[in-house]
Amino acid sequence: MTTASYAHQVPVMEWGDDTASEREDLAAFARSWQDQPVAELIGTESMPTWFPRLVDQLNDVLSLDDGWAGPGSLAPNEHSALSALRSLRGLADPYLRPPQLVPTVDGGVQIEWHTNGVDLELCFGSQGEVDVYIADEARHLEEAGAFAELFDEIRLALKALTQ
Repeated sequence: MTTASYAHQVPVMEWGDDTASEREDLAAFARSWQDQPVAELIGTESMPTWFPRLVDQLNDVLSLDDGWAGPGSLAPNEHSALSALRSLRGLADPYLRPPQLVPTVDGGVQIEWHTNGVDLELCFGSQGEVDVYIADEARHLEEAGAFAELFDEIRLALKALTQ
């Protein structure tokens, strides 16, 4: 396991058409994590102190092979991991509690929080889709859907997770 460090910021790759060249570039970019500081991947603006540990956990998850959870399970891919990092960069408050990271059997990763009466699960699929589940006891709310549809609810849940 490597220790991530903050340095200077470089641009993050953007998703475009799913060409073989882009997939190869993305795979090489993601495999180089263990040699790259976190900042070179996603930037450093006000990141929580637990963020480097999350990157280390993602590196470990990316080392899983197909079949890791039994026949038919797919190894998490770089696309889902980078999508998760980018989303957290845009959402994470420095005081946000650390999430749990869970690989999914379909090649994705899930980042989740279960605290302060709030359950927030962000599932980053292998094809770029992001599914969300939110349950908030204080607001008597339970929602599931796509990231873009629930963006405001995600922000409110994350705010509750910083208290």
